[in-house]
Amino acid sequence: MTRRCYKVKEIKEILGIGRNQAYELIKSNRFPVLKIGKDYLIPMEGFDRWLREGDMGEVAELVQM
Repeated sequence: MTRRCYKVKEIKEILGIGRNQAYELIKSNRFPVLKIGKDYLIPMEGFDRWLREGDMGEVAELVQM
């Protein structure tokens, strides 16, 4: 079975940001996020599209936070 979602830890590693920044980003509604119980899952398609098509200034600013 192919995975379709990232976990918060993976988003953190992809962007090179800290845990708190990752949770702030997830709660910012910039891409789809699923909350199942206490866990957040980020659909790969939506996150990858945001990274690819998003405002790179915004992404760079988030990484530097």
